[in-house]
Amino acid sequence: MGEAAGADERSLQDYLLRELMSEGVLRYPTAMKVGASVSTVTISKDGPVSFLVTTTRTQLHHENETRMLSLEVDASEEQTVAVLRKVAQNIGTKRHSAKINYESWRDFQRWLAAGQTEVVVPFAEILADAIRTVAVRTRRDFTQTLVAIQAHALIHRSHRKTDAQGRIIADIEHDYATTGAGASGRRTTKRKRVAKPQSRVKTTLFVAQRVLVR
Repeated sequence: MGEAAGADERSLQDYLLRELMSEGVLRYPTAMKVGASVSTVTISKDGPVSFLVTTTRTQLHHENETRMLSLEVDASEEQTVAVLRKVAQNIGTKRHSAKINYESWRDFQRWLAAGQTEVVVPFAEILADAIRTVAVRTRRDFTQTLVAIQAHALIHRSHRKTDAQGRIIADIEHDYATTGAGASGRRTTKRKRVAKPQSRVKTTLFVAQRVLVR
């Protein structure tokens, strides 16, 4: 989706995106000439879709933010220097990087689709009880966290156990540790800097892991 040039375009984009994410289908009424007259026609496009957008804005529409995952780019001076060097290579000296062959990634996607894709998160209820609900948006954020855990477990399907029904079992140590902490925006390497709510979640899940293993 291209960047909106003005407030009206941005508002329309926000609405279309929110409609598609919430309803799974995009319905957009527009004027269309039918025969000799002009009438309003509703165009419908079914989802689901994968949507990726980049922007220089500090945030997207607040209602859309609760329906998607947002990642912030590295804005450090070191990263800017690295970007300038890459631009110098590609534009200035024409030293383009080797072309990437994506076929192996496509094969991996086909392999995932051909096998078991259902993932269960046995510690989901424990995690729900451990999270402190400081805002209503936590309801959607929690869903995103669980989906991220499931996606990570699916990608590492070969290294995960399965239940009696053949479903993939998400792992606390690997799947939550990688995606759950990152989704909270509080990942840190120093224990003393972890905020208390996240500390509580991690402690609860550590106990839960020991119980589940038994």
